[in-house]
Amino acid sequence: MGAMKSQYKGDKKTESVVADFLDQYFYPKLNIHRFQRITDLDQQHRGMDVVFTANNQPYIVDEKAQLHYNPPLPTFAFEVKYKKNGIWKPGWLFDQTKETQYYLLVWPKRDDVDLKELEVNNIKTTEVMLISRKQLLDYLNNSFQINEKTVELEATAIIHEKQFGKLHTIHPDSTHYYFYTERLAETPINIVIQKNTLKQLALFHFVVYRNKPYCKSQQSEAWLRDEYIRLQR
Repeated sequence: MGAMKSQYKGDKKTESVVADFLDQYFYPKLNIHRFQRITDLDQQHRGMDVVFTANNQPYIVDEKAQLHYNPPLPTFAFEVKYKKNGIWKPGWLFDQTKETQYYLLVWPKRDDVDLKELEVNNIKTTEVMLISRKQLLDYLNNSFQINEKTVELEATAIIHEKQFGKLHTIHPDSTHYYFYTERLAETPINIVIQKNTLKQLALFHFVVYRNKPYCKSQQSEAWLRDEYIRLQR
């Protein structure tokens, strides 16, 4: 069995395709201002993909796409721990160096092509949700006592037990669960949350089409420009 390889570079290329799709077919439909896609690598490493203003409020957004499942799964994985150069580090959800205020969660539906060959015209639709990072962390802490300290203890136990794949739930009263990935060099530990829960936390929820001039809104019309609200009626 060969050495495990990091998928970081491949994922970054695929993420750039998803970003191009969003820039062409989604963000122009939103009633936002001062939109900027961040190209500075240092800022990207601090969890900043796009910044914009809506209702006079700034939004610092980290785009997170579910890339490796087609069709997408009805869940989303939030990284709480990963390994780099043999050293375990905080995943992006609890990493205090990240300046992320919001996550744009993206579930692309695409043609059956290898991710390395993915192009914008291979993406048919994307489902997107905007989630407040603070609200998500508050939900996990207030509902299940999941926070930076308790996750650190749990991750240490998971690493020690060397059990991979889908693990136990994060709390007896929760269906969200830990997942420990063996196939990547980073061997990330994630908390997997069901989409129905994320819908309840989302500031907006849309289905974005490549071949139709509108978004399907899930009661999020206030975020759309007037011309796209009219198209849906």
